[in-house]
Amino acid sequence: MALDLSPQEASNIGTELQPRRSVIELRDVSKHYKDAGAPIVDRLTLSISEGEFVALTGPSGCGKTTTLKMINRLIEPSSGQIIINGQDVGDLPSHRLRQGIGYVIQNVGLFPHMTIADNVAAVPRLLGWKKDRMTPRIDELLSMVGLEPSIYRDRYPRELSGGQAQRVGVARALAADPPILLMDEPFAAVDPITRTSLQDEFLRLQQSIRKTIVFVTHDMAEAMRLADRVVIFGPQSKIAQVGAPTEVLSAPADAFVASMLGSGRLMQLLSCVRLRDVSLDRWPTLAQGLEGDERLAALSSAKIEGKNRVLVLDEAKRPLYWIYSDATGESSKVEVDCKLELDATSLRDAITQIVYCSHDCAVVVDGDGAFQGIINIQGIRRSLAPLAGAGTSAANIGVDK
Repeated sequence: MALDLSPQEASNIGTELQPRRSVIELRDVSKHYKDAGAPIVDRLTLSISEGEFVALTGPSGCGKTTTLKMINRLIEPSSGQIIINGQDVGDLPSHRLRQGIGYVIQNVGLFPHMTIADNVAAVPRLLGWKKDRMTPRIDELLSMVGLEPSIYRDRYPRELSGGQAQRVGVARALAADPPILLMDEPFAAVDPITRTSLQDEFLRLQQSIRKTIVFVTHDMAEAMRLADRVVIFGPQSKIAQVGAPTEVLSAPADAFVASMLGSGRLMQLLSCVRLRDVSLDRWPTLAQGLEGDERLAALSSAKIEGKNRVLVLDEAKRPLYWIYSDATGESSKVEVDCKLELDATSLRDAITQIVYCSHDCAVVVDGDGAFQGIINIQGIRRSLAPLAGAGTSAANIGVDK
């Protein structure tokens, strides 16, 4: 489906189209502190669906971390209701509530005197899990976050880098398989390269675990890259805009939101639109093993379409190599040097890859490696054309003229 950024359809990009059950509801929630003047959070109403990744972002002091902490009652709301799975959290003992919610913070908070395995097992142990259940779960989670269990299981937090410690923090939060994950600036304390790596890892992880995630970040680009839906707070957690990243980036609600997004919005937009969200070009293909007349017919058909080569696929439709035809009619094989995954690759990553590709285009495959189509610079420009039609030109989206 071609990219279309009407408000309704833009909010569906990268998410399921079917309505999902509401898991977390904040109903007119406020938080006041004595002698603080205005409330930190003032009458906030927000609904978060099952399996949804929602990022809360906004300026410092706007109440995003306070909101997160009220969900699992690390801070008690002054008024209003917080409903999780249909139950008012105020009616639950706080320890029972937190056993069903994973929590990841910026500085990780690993227990320094405990091994990595014991840190990951902390919540399952409180829940009374037996050792024969905990041990394989620890190894599964460490592998899931990219840490080889045989190497890291018996280490201590002081023996880890910042990025490795954050991975352990995520593993610990997931240990008891909670349906909800709260994350407060989890990647803010690491260097930019490690941060990008952790974001990539977490995006892949979320594709498989599909937790309901509430993620606090001051980094707008991080929010746009990771979340299904972004909530931009103004002062006192007043919602300035809420929507899918593509919707917010292409149509900021007002000058405040535009200022929060900053310059270079087109680059952010390119980062949050995946190849699965755009139209791919067809390309002539040929099954592996076909020779002689079949190959000549395929090359002839490709030439009629204005293409000088055919893509050869194996039995599972996986790309193998190109076949070119020269002026004498002879054909030659050339390796496919640029393959991109449909779900994992953003338009920004695609542009970077295509620039260095010898064929001026990239072959797009699904998670099993099966051929889905071709993407090139012209196709990317065509996919972004609706933005200009919606009044979002390169000039007003934050790109230099």
